[in-house]
Amino acid sequence: MSLSVLLQTEQFVRALLERSLDKHLYYHNISHTVEVVRFAAELARQESLSPEETEIVLLAAWFHDTGFTVSYIDHERESTRIASQFLSPWIGADQISQITDCIMVTCKGSIPANTLQSIMHDADYGHFFKPDYFAHMENLREEVAMVFKQSFTNQEWYEMNSRFLSNHHFYTTVCQRRWAIQKNKLLAENAQMLRLQR
Repeated sequence: MSLSVLLQTEQFVRALLERSLDKHLYYHNISHTVEVVRFAAELARQESLSPEETEIVLLAAWFHDTGFTVSYIDHERESTRIASQFLSPWIGADQISQITDCIMVTCKGSIPANTLQSIMHDADYGHFFKPDYFAHMENLREEVAMVFKQSFTNQEWYEMNSRFLSNHHFYTTVCQRRWAIQKNKLLAENAQMLRLQR
């Protein structure tokens, strides 16, 4: 794994997000990116990726939300453009293609085609396993309200969250095992919050 490329990427992405990201992105911010990178590294170890494969996943994780600096809609496509442009002097076209494929699998409704994409997909939802999951969701709710001028009642929000949790899938064996336990817990907590609204 080339530490220099990862280091240069981290410095570039941190500076880009801090300089250019809309301050109303309370969820899709630098903290989220750092969390995704950390979870991707954890999953890469647990899934026994090679150093080269790990580098691809970590580079994708750093770049996956950089497109928000350009556009909220279709930000994944912008992220692949930014990643390709920055990485082209450092690494080959085949690696860049794998990185951009990993970024695109973070699009809503995308299904991973291989282990690297599965790790990237699952890392993007690592907050499902954090004790402050519902605080993260409130940040997303506030972000959507500011960006799209669209607000939700508490009941609407918890109903949407229930549907999302019920339909979500993880693809790595590590996350699938954890999700089997965590899913029912989150759904029960969400249902309790929903009952309080009625």
